[in-house]
Amino acid sequence: MDIQDIQSGGPSALDPTRAARAASPASKGRAHPEKPGDSVSMSDQAQAFQEARRLALAVPDVRVDRVEALRQKYAAGELRPDPPAIARALVAQGVV
Repeated sequence: MDIQDIQSGGPSALDPTRAARAASPASKGRAHPEKPGDSVSMSDQAQAFQEARRLALAVPDVRVDRVEALRQKYAAGELRPDPPAIARALVAQGVV
């Protein structure tokens, strides 16, 4: 993987040999025996956060079943929206 400097669009100016290494076809796919491989480890908290994020992203944006139930209650006159209460709730939750 080659991470480039987004400002210049090229390899980092701090490592002038990087461009040569990245351009060398012989070095592709071959590990350097004198350098240990990179590794990443995540804390239990980070792993739990990633799992929670994955689950949250799997939830649909619109819950059609709830919208339809509310639509039916509104049509039957069983639901009367309270605009000032809705506005207060939106402000309290930081939506607006």
